[in-house]
Amino acid sequence: MGDLLPKIIKTCRLYGKKLVPVTPSLDQHDVRLLGVLQEDATLSINEMAERINLSPNACWKRIKRLEAEGYVKKRVALLDAQKLGAGVTVLSRFEPPNTQTNG
Repeated sequence: MGDLLPKIIKTCRLYGKKLVPVTPSLDQHDVRLLGVLQEDATLSINEMAERINLSPNACWKRIKRLEAEGYVKKRVALLDAQKLGAGVTVLSRFEPPNTQTNG
């Protein structure tokens, strides 16, 4: 495990509180854009572009490329379970121990 941490650090960049993987096809703008998308995907293209210091057109093209290459699988909304009145569903399986006796 000790040898793995330096490899992870070399292949990731810290964006805010998140480690984002960096590959040869991702540059610093891509990494920053991924961080912005992960933090709040509802921002407008103009707001995202401003945050990563790119033009809106360049930002939009990067988002489309990141989606096409599979870095962004989908953009989702995180719902508030409490406001929705949703409880917790737990699935479990129980197998009693074998209690057969010989006798």
